[in-house]
Amino acid sequence: MRRIEIGLVFGMSACLGAWSAAAGADAVDLDDPASASQTVPQVAGPSFPCPAPRDPLAQLICSAPDLARLELTFVQSYQALRQQAGPAGQQAVRQEAVAFGLATRAACGIGPSLPVGATSPQPAPEAVPCVAQTYRRQKAAWDARLTGAAAEEAARMPEQQAALQLQLHRLRYIPDTDAIDGVFGSDTRAAIAAWQQASGREASGLLGNADAQALMRSTDDAAAASAGPAAAQTGTDLDAPTPPAPAPAIAPPRSCTTSSPAGRRGTRRPSPP
Repeated sequence: MRRIEIGLVFGMSACLGAWSAAAGADAVDLDDPASASQTVPQVAGPSFPCPAPRDPLAQLICSAPDLARLELTFVQSYQALRQQAGPAGQQAVRQEAVAFGLATRAACGIGPSLPVGATSPQPAPEAVPCVAQTYRRQKAAWDARLTGAAAEEAARMPEQQAALQLQLHRLRYIPDTDAIDGVFGSDTRAAIAAWQQASGREASGLLGNADAQALMRSTDDAAAASAGPAAAQTGTDLDAPTPPAPAPAIAPPRSCTTSSPAGRRGTRRPSPP
């Protein structure tokens, strides 16, 4: 969650429309039978919010559903690589993403994002194949550098990512104010690391397949037990029945013709290059 780094790093904004993250045996079971009964609500899926249509690259992505879906999986690979790089390497990964965004615009004949209040011309639909090719090539390059848990995480469907976020919310590692959006930004990374630490696992912030399956098997009792000292300090009675967690915020569909907040507690976002 917590939207940071990727979209506006490239100086673009995209609307993916609504993508269905409804739970299904093929999409979200993560090899755990218990997850079959867990439903991931319909989630609006840009990898970052859509402001006014002042960015021709954003408009192009908004207009092409396949390209929009590609962009979302592209962001998964970026976020996995960024986490794998660790604090020492994250700035280099970010700079690489900035350079990629500028190169994509140059190669595909797409202009820059304009100042707030301006409206960019509608990009030519013929640019879609060019942008898709550059995104696939860069995603493949990033995927080739991923290993272990980061590679497993990037290969997952966005709907499975959303199911894992929802489980973290159910266990109270993700607050109610955070949207379930299928992207693992800094807030989701912190939640994963907290769950890993409480579960006696390496707190890497990456969610490989083994950890994902263990997370889906986790129970409220396990979460309460791991929170023992903190609960004692606040006077919480761990023997009392635990009320169900409130429903998390589900990212609403966004229109590329309306302004959106500059930040949403979900995933990523600095200023454009």
